[in-house]
Amino acid sequence: MHRGSSLVAATLLLLTTAGPASGAPALPRERALDSGLLSPLSIAVAEDGTVWYSENYAGLLHRRGRDGRTTTPARAPGDLELSAVGERDGTVWYAVTGAGHTIGRLHRLSPDGSDVVEADLYAHERSENPDRGYRYGFDRLPPGCRAQVAGADRAAYRGKAETHPVASLPAHGAVYVADAAANAVLAVVDGTVTTVVALPPVRTTMTSAYAEENGFPACTVGRAYWAEAVPTDVEAGPLGRLYVTSLPGGPGELDGRPAGRILEVLPLTGQVRVLADGLDQPVGLAVAASGDVYVSELQGDRISLVRAGTRTPESYVEVTYPGDVEHAPDGLVATTDVLSGTNGIDPPEGELVKLN
Repeated sequence: MHRGSSLVAATLLLLTTAGPASGAPALPRERALDSGLLSPLSIAVAEDGTVWYSENYAGLLHRRGRDGRTTTPARAPGDLELSAVGERDGTVWYAVTGAGHTIGRLHRLSPDGSDVVEADLYAHERSENPDRGYRYGFDRLPPGCRAQVAGADRAAYRGKAETHPVASLPAHGAVYVADAAANAVLAVVDGTVTTVVALPPVRTTMTSAYAEENGFPACTVGRAYWAEAVPTDVEAGPLGRLYVTSLPGGPGELDGRPAGRILEVLPLTGQVRVLADGLDQPVGLAVAASGDVYVSELQGDRISLVRAGTRTPESYVEVTYPGDVEHAPDGLVATTDVLSGTNGIDPPEGELVKLN
């Protein structure tokens, strides 16, 4: 996955807690469950309300019980990242990743506390490289402009063998993994890894901001750029389908509109269709029994709602830099301010919050 070196700072949007105007829908109430978190990018909520959540860059997996007591059952070794938290019937899955996209291990943490590596995701990526057949980069860039693009593979390149698991979903007899560097959704069954789908490249438009930040010449601005379709979360949809959030690993816009999407994937065939688009860096997903879909937009500073049977996102609640979002028995659980402290200078201010 090739992305910009930094994200543009947005004005911080505070959740409104005042009562709504007469006739207006009530806004969700926000209650902090934990705070001072560094990059809390992944959540899993058990049926009994137990919340499992990560501090990715700190390499920590936390558990918050129904009584509010918090423990830390797992830690990634060294400076590796801990990510991709999933839960089913008391068993928890998470990933350890890092070392320049060459480590991706899926762990299984059993209720008795035993912790085993269930699958080596990088071994699969190194062997199969599911997106190796895709071509990323500029579409028909004029030769004179192409000559100005520094680097042999920056104007156009093929999918590389690299791994960065960011989300997991135990469902339908498998553990599905969204791998943000492989640009693929994987399935793990009894330790064997297979590819469900390598997400096809997504068309974007080179912006002046992205070009300047990433060293592309001015002649590329406004040109079509086929970006990596980076999966960021995976959830169970209706009728055995998977819902996957995806953001472009490149310019984040198409003709001035955010290019993030929610995709529907058929696991047996790998068929992909767009469920909703126009999302500003979607990174978390929750699917209600009603079919309503909640999606966190990292750069949009909001959690949006896509109502069942529609394709248009609408703002559900405004929060600062949301990360993951999950359903709980009595509302939604989300993480906010997930970019705070990642510069290594400012203290982390990430929060785990309940929205109801």
